[in-house]
Amino acid sequence: MAAITRASIKDQIYDLIRHKILTQELIFGEKINIVSITREFNVSNTPVREALSMLEQDGLIESSTNYGYQVITMDDAKLNNISETVKVILLGAYVDIVSNKNEPELIQVMEQTLSIQKEKVEEASNEEFVRYAIDFDYSLVSVCHNKYLTDVFGNLIDLFTLVVLYEHETYGNDRYFHIKEHERILESVQSGDRDRTLHLILQHYNRQHL
Repeated sequence: MAAITRASIKDQIYDLIRHKILTQELIFGEKINIVSITREFNVSNTPVREALSMLEQDGLIESSTNYGYQVITMDDAKLNNISETVKVILLGAYVDIVSNKNEPELIQVMEQTLSIQKEKVEEASNEEFVRYAIDFDYSLVSVCHNKYLTDVFGNLIDLFTLVVLYEHETYGNDRYFHIKEHERILESVQSGDRDRTLHLILQHYNRQHL
């Protein structure tokens, strides 16, 4: 039996299931058995249902009357919609950075996150590497220093992680693909070519597989 304390049982169950989804221990579309979870952790189904409700609000699971809870299914339409949302946020963030003359800070943060991404390219798990790659994307948001923008992007990170994992699984984009595209974006920011930077950001997140 897995060990679990009585403090914030709902949150602990949420964290455990979320981790299993992001590491793909629970795969896309897999049914989530409430009875099994209550037995595994020796708890009532109330905190389990509360945790599942939180995960559903995050978009990581979905429910239906007949089937119950399951990990979200992923397809090209959903991939494109989530990627489009991220693209719009990051394009707007870059425009804000340019208007506030924060490009030197952006370069510094991008260099740091890309360096870590390269360092971890071989040893990190798939989920860990995707997180390092998203840290590069997040640099555009963080340099805006806007709490509301940070919160909006933060709420999308788990879903965007699943998008990238699905894309790797379905289309075979390897880790070096992301590194090369990030290198081009950084080089463009460093050169001060703003039009090209906007084009590269647009291209990087324009995942039209339909």
